Amino acid sequence: MEILNTTIEEIILQFRNFISSLDKDSTEEFIRLILGARRIFLVGAGRSGLVARAFAMRLMHLGKKVFVIGETITPPVEKDDLVIALTGSGKTKSVVSVAKISKKLGAKVALITANRRAPIRRYCDVVIKIKAKTKETRQDDYITRELSGEFRYTVLGTMFELTAMIFLEGIISELMDRLALTERDLKKRHANLE
Repeated sequence: MEILNTTIEEIILQFRNFISSLDKDSTEEFIRLILGARRIFLVGAGRSGLVARAFAMRLMHLGKKVFVIGETITPPVEKDDLVIALTGSGKTKSVVSVAKISKKLGAKVALITANRRAPIRRYCDVVIKIKAKTKETRQDDYITRELSGEFRYTVLGTMFELTAMIFLEGIISELMDRLALTERDLKKRHANLE
């Protein structure tokens, strides 16, 4: 149980560190883009894609017209749409390609990543940097990881994905407040065929 407790403590510490490092200007721009978008498209691969899907569902609960890129019922991206890309590394080829094409089509592109220097940035209107270990984070010896603050027990991109999920749930709460919506309003749009 020691590893379990240590892992949970490290995750909580990661969340606290993220809150103190959150760029308020980028976050405000991200919210502004969501509020101003005609339609919102989400993209991510693997577990980042699962976080994107969860956020898409919450945006739908808010009454936004939202789609997940790659689904068979997703319409084409157009000017005045917003594409939100999640990629810890910022290098996932399919996600970079979507950002590049979306920008060329005149859409706004928001990026949530752990890699502020990633090539995908050049196609993005706003970048939310999540300081977290990803699957590409270099694994050195124990002392180096301890001194750099890297987490020893969470694997691959877990810290990015968990932190992104918490951040995006916070965004939903902020949007609810700005749109004067309650949980009852969101529940009206919740699936009823479960």
